Amino acid sequence: MSTLFDPIQSVGLSGLLKYRRPNLVYASANQVTVESGLNGISGNATILFPDGQLRTDTSVPNGKSTMTITQNAILSGVTQGGLRTGLTATNNTWYATYAVKATDNNTDWVLVSDTLLPLQTNFTTLNTNFGTNGWQYLGLIRYGNNADVSPVILQFVQHGNMTYCFGSSATNVTFGTPINGINLVNASAASVTFNFSTGTTGTAIPNNIDSVKIQAGIGAVANSTMSFNFLTGARYTTASTQSGFFIRTIVDTPIATTGFSMQNTVGSVVGLEANIVGWTDTVLGVGSNPLL
Repeated sequence: MSTLFDPIQSVGLSGLLKYRRPNLVYASANQVTVESGLNGISGNATILFPDGQLRTDTSVPNGKSTMTITQNAILSGVTQGGLRTGLTATNNTWYATYAVKATDNNTDWVLVSDTLLPLQTNFTTLNTNFGTNGWQYLGLIRYGNNADVSPVILQFVQHGNMTYCFGSSATNVTFGTPINGINLVNASAASVTFNFSTGTTGTAIPNNIDSVKIQAGIGAVANSTMSFNFLTGARYTTASTQSGFFIRTIVDTPIATTGFSMQNTVGSVVGLEANIVGWTDTVLGVGSNPLL
């Protein structure tokens, strides 16, 4: 007679209650790794998989627990983290990042990034690619900022289901200052409208993001006032400038609003800018494991 697998017996009730999903950690322009030491042992990174199996990698960061975007992941033999086999790094692209079980042993896991998002419609394909109960979603990263020709993984800090993104290197043509985050709007105009779309490339936003933090700015024109509105008609915020200065403000924008508009209420042409500098991931929820 077969018995059901009991994750409490596998991990232990104490271990299950103390477990926390590790945050992704920015390592370099081409690499991402994970938090370590969450089990009280320096250099250890633990992943609790859907079948209740807890796998621990030691001496993190290492080649398995580091996703290098310029190479493909290898899940057996001499394992290494990277993009899923068959993918190459593409500028201005979002990548979902997963911890994936090694396929030739019962202890190792590998950090893998993929354009396949952690959605219910992709569940079967993810099981085919990584094995049933063989993967755990950890979060999104962004490669390229819609402004630089030479792409990099954007610097970020992840806290649970919230990620803050910053550190882009391109210069805004209007303000002459570095663009922070992912550029959506960079225009010299009296007004501009932006519509949200879902996807993983360009200005599209992955379906598992429900709200973004937008850094909205207006150029240095005397007595100009920026109005930032949801396309539902609600005015969100205004910011005024003085000669020689530009103003930036952070706006929390639910994707359900369909988009936003920015206007110079004076009516003259002025520099308008909007960049994503943070996002909330609904799949990561508020607990220790993804809600998928």
